[in-house]
Amino acid sequence: HRAHSCYKWFSEPNYWFQAEQTCLSHRAQLASIQSEQENRLVGRLSHCRDAWIGLFGTDLDRLADPTSYRWTDGVGGVGSFERHNFSQLDSVHKPLIRSDGEWWLNSLYHERHPFVCKLSANSSSLVDLWWRSKGRCPSGWWLHDEQCYVMPQFEANFNEANFYCQRNSSQLASVLTQSELDFVNKLSFGIDSCESAELLDSVWLGLIKLNPCFPDSAGRELCYQWTDFSGKHDNKLPAWETGHPDSADWTVNCVTLSAGRLRSDRCHSRHRFVCKTEASDGIVAAFDFRRGLDNLVDPRTFAIEDQFGVKRSAEDGACFKQNSSASYGELYNVGAPVAFNESIWNAAEWTMYFRLTRSNGRWVRFLSVLRDHLRPNWSRSLYADIYQYPGDGFTFDVFQRDLGNSTHFLWHHNTYHFNGSGCAGSWCDIRLAMKNRILASPAIGEPLNVEYGNSTRVAEELGLQQLQLGNIYASSSSSQRLCVRCFGVARRQLSADEVRQAMSAFCP
Repeated sequence: HRAHSCYKWFSEPNYWFQAEQTCLSHRAQLASIQSEQENRLVGRLSHCRDAWIGLFGTDLDRLADPTSYRWTDGVGGVGSFERHNFSQLDSVHKPLIRSDGEWWLNSLYHERHPFVCKLSANSSSLVDLWWRSKGRCPSGWWLHDEQCYVMPQFEANFNEANFYCQRNSSQLASVLTQSELDFVNKLSFGIDSCESAELLDSVWLGLIKLNPCFPDSAGRELCYQWTDFSGKHDNKLPAWETGHPDSADWTVNCVTLSAGRLRSDRCHSRHRFVCKTEASDGIVAAFDFRRGLDNLVDPRTFAIEDQFGVKRSAEDGACFKQNSSASYGELYNVGAPVAFNESIWNAAEWTMYFRLTRSNGRWVRFLSVLRDHLRPNWSRSLYADIYQYPGDGFTFDVFQRDLGNSTHFLWHHNTYHFNGSGCAGSWCDIRLAMKNRILASPAIGEPLNVEYGNSTRVAEELGLQQLQLGNIYASSSSSQRLCVRCFGVARRQLSADEVRQAMSAFCP
């Protein structure tokens, strides 16, 4: 969606006139292009392949003159930006958009091409169009056929890539249809521009080697399987690159996608990768609750001050029910990992976010600590009050968020259990010592030291009026509620009892 318009890619090749009729049947027209931004968008929709657009010549004697062309939707001219490369031909022509973003004239009578339709988003017919999105993806993910996809902006080996996707409630992508192959291939080309298509050599898919192979009903050996339980790869789609798979080398057990073809590769190689998960209506990003307000159905919806939902009304603290299901794994979205080093730690504009998950997967908490509020003699340690049920455990994830609203995943640690008589079933102060050093592998990290203290000591050393305890509880039970509670925002010292009372305020 750009410039208040909606677009649809039709992969079935057709003649220019028939393509325009198809668009008209959906109350749209072949796409007009009025800006460089729109040109890049249409190029991406076309999967970086040649496609018809809605530009036609009006003067056969002046086909090399850009002013002799009009758009089928009535917009005059080819736009002020230089993206055309017209050539003089003697027959009737219609432009198509080339994979490199240039426009070229091509004979419309004997060639078929895919095409892009465009519809004004203000059109009343938009409600009835079948290509409207039926689902929603977390911020930064791309929607295709009710699946969400993302290609993180860093390289990883296969295990690291698989871990990253799973920690983001997704799996390394499987590719099961030609449409999905085209889409994932487009992602692997690069989102920003078709001109950058050659920059990425290969991306990891969720395809691994089986040992031993299994014969199918026709007697063919099936030696690779999708990691998201989609089944075994049938050796047809995507097709293997010539010379692949390398069955002679037993160390080659993982698979990449390169220019639409599969290549076998060693799992410790480093590539970009694509994650995939099912789209879900009403996903609320944990770090952007302004966007989630429309999904709260309670008429008393309160104003939002920050990402964690500081209350300005609804003093009774009532929960606000979400329109649709929200499991704990769908409520956060992170970007590329960054090295956790001294310069980042000492930058006051960074905020550290904790994600604490009960081992039974039911509750999620977020804690944020502002770096400039921490005491310099702490040797880079953070404190958090966590209520621990007897024998229960939790996972610990750390994120950083800068002033540009970019969220960075730092590391994950799993699982702490507290069974000591002085801790289980009571409030425990858990010191998470980050150690005075650079974390060499922030996406995986190393175990964090755990120490015990008391709430009063934490309050004295930290100053809980400076610790924003914005708790987000997302129940994955049948009630499917999303509840928001915020506290710890008062600009005064909070007692241990006040903290205990606030943190025990679970949604009913």
